[in-house]
Amino acid sequence: MKRSTGNCYLCGTKTSKTTMLRHLATCLAREGRQGSEEVIRLRIDSAGLPEFWLDVEVKTDALLTTLDSFLRRTWLECCGHLSAFTIGKLRYVIARDDWEVDPNERAMKVRIDKALGPRVERFTYEYDYGSTTELRFQVTARATRRAGREPVTLLARNDEPVWRCSTCDAPAVSVCPTCVWNRQWLACAEHEEPHGDCEDDVWSPVVNSPRMGVCGYPG
Repeated sequence: MKRSTGNCYLCGTKTSKTTMLRHLATCLAREGRQGSEEVIRLRIDSAGLPEFWLDVEVKTDALLTTLDSFLRRTWLECCGHLSAFTIGKLRYVIARDDWEVDPNERAMKVRIDKALGPRVERFTYEYDYGSTTELRFQVTARATRRAGREPVTLLARNDEPVWRCSTCDAPAVSVCPTCVWNRQWLACAEHEEPHGDCEDDVWSPVVNSPRMGVCGYPG
């Protein structure tokens, strides 16, 4: 896999994953976005597939449930699975009617600045406790901006990686969820056919998400 690149959603500039944070600092300053509303900027990527990444800006009074909804809408939602943030020694989960309170768990309906406090710089997130997609978060800045924007603003996102067919070297268009953990999981249009013990209709599309190929995620 070649180095990961992405687009700035503020100005359209394309740059590498490692350079994007420096670009955003300059781009945000140039836009004159400083103001009275406090925000936290986050770099989010996949624990297993770091080619997938986002840079976002979150209002400090936004709830973890709001960030959870953004992640589901942008990257993850397939079957309404459970999810959780792990911040320090605490897990923030979606409260349910049958929820049994664990001393190390809290309801996700809490402000992000209260959950993180002033010192937390890194935390994680899980979607689906069975076929889990794990995300990593890094606090890249605590800043201010003009009031009135959305609770979570997408600043930058990775370009869709080019995956290669497991049989030939053509660009892959489909993923076999059954074989996602071995080397026969990607197929070009020509080689999208049943293999091994897999079902005829098991293929899922290649999409720009770390949930690609898991639980029939359609993108």
